[in-house]
Amino acid sequence: MRTLQDSFLFQHVTEPTRRRGNDEPSILDLIITDEDTQVLEIIYDSPLGKSDHSTLIFDFNCYMDQKPALELYNYHKGDYESMRKELTESEWASQIESSASSSHSIEELWSDIKSKLNYPRDKYVPKMKSSKNPHWSNKGSVPLDEKTRAMIKEKDKLFKKWMKANSDDEKSVARSQFVRARNKAKSMIRNAKKSYERYIANNAKLNAKPFWAYTRRKMNTTTNVSALLEDVNDSTSIKFSAKEKAEILQKQFLSVFTDEPDGDLPTVTQANASISNLVLMEEDVKDMLLKVNVNKSVGPDDLHPMLLKELAECLAAPITVLFNSSLEKGTLPDDWKMGRIIPIYKKGSKKIAENIGLLV
Repeated sequence: MRTLQDSFLFQHVTEPTRRRGNDEPSILDLIITDEDTQVLEIIYDSPLGKSDHSTLIFDFNCYMDQKPALELYNYHKGDYESMRKELTESEWASQIESSASSSHSIEELWSDIKSKLNYPRDKYVPKMKSSKNPHWSNKGSVPLDEKTRAMIKEKDKLFKKWMKANSDDEKSVARSQFVRARNKAKSMIRNAKKSYERYIANNAKLNAKPFWAYTRRKMNTTTNVSALLEDVNDSTSIKFSAKEKAEILQKQFLSVFTDEPDGDLPTVTQANASISNLVLMEEDVKDMLLKVNVNKSVGPDDLHPMLLKELAECLAAPITVLFNSSLEKGTLPDDWKMGRIIPIYKKGSKKIAENIGLLV
């Protein structure tokens, strides 16, 4: 304690954190900070597994830049039936077809389709705020059902009862009850883990996100991009921050990216035959929309794949008109020419590392 005071540090744990059998409880787990108000209240909860050390739960008050929560569309809870009904009654497919036959450009047609979809999306798709607060579904490695959560709470309750027992008989009975509840909770958590692992394994081909999220949580280390040289010929131009390294990688990517010139498409001389009249059918477009992977992220057009799949029947006709008009005029909307490209560093790529000045 004298050493902590000399170093202007504070020790916040005041109650015993270890009890083994009928031994005298003792303080073996410490929480040390450099400000007295950084930890105001500590909850001494039941141990994890068969450990005899209490679990310490506390709020840590620190200084940080708080970013506002983002509002995101919860497409999994959208009212797509009402959206389909509203789009069908509006007869917007005929409006898009009449616009295509007039002097509307491809960009104008695409803007009309997006604006027509954005209105029912804002109306029938609820929003949710992004939050980093833990929930039962992501607090641990696997989601837990109501019975398992109730057993964990019962285990915590019996542990506190054991810690507050006074006589040896009360301690013995309370400890026995706690051990039974602890073992049962551990068994239920283990069964939930097996069930969840079986679920993500069976659905890995349909939705790979839960699989990769689960495996990433099991990894002890991660490989990050090392420090980079902004100028490979200048050893003092080393950059460490994530933003500076991202700018160096972007510069390298742009240096090898082919920038296609504006104007007419180049003539393909290798082809011996040409397609004079290429027309896409509405049924084919509908089949492709129904095969969209709803687990993919939103692109620059801000249209979620689930929205396209759920509204395939309503979208097939206007999208077909847009495709055929694009083939006829030989132009594409600007959104289709854009993409969100994230360079992924591959460890061991020696030539790329030399080009961008990677320090290994």
